[in-house]
Amino acid sequence: MERFTISLDEELAQEFDALIATRGYSNRSEAVRDILRAQIEASRLVREDAPHCIANLSYVYNHPERELAERVTHAQHAHHDRPRS
Repeated sequence: MERFTISLDEELAQEFDALIATRGYSNRSEAVRDILRAQIEASRLVREDAPHCIANLSYVYNHPERELAERVTHAQHAHHDRPRS
C-alpha cells in the first residue's frame, strides 16, 4: 500500500470528519479511498471508457397476499406516468 500526506485547513478537516461520521467510515483513509474511486469512475464515464450499464430489478413477494400483484402493477404504472423534471 502506498502512503501520501495531504494538508487541509481546519474548516475543511472538520467538514471531512463530519462526512466520515455521517457515512460511517472507520477512518480518513477509508473515506479518501472511497472518494477517489468515485471520482475515477466518474472520469471514466465522462471519457466513455465505461459507457454501458446493465441493471436488474427483481421483486420477490408473497403471492397469497391480497391484491399484491395488482398493487405492484399500479405502483409501476404510477411511476411511469409521473412528470419528469
